[in-house]
Amino acid sequence: KDDMPAVLTSRPQAGLSFLAPEPEDLEDLYSKYKV
Repeated sequence: KDDMPAVLTSRPQAGLSFLAPEPEDLEDLYSKYKV
């Protein structure tokens, strides 16, 4: 679970702000990262 994008680890606030508006999109992005 340490393969999270640097954007979320380096800037958690920016990551949340970027993914907050679309929770469903978050799952989609997470799926792409998990690939």
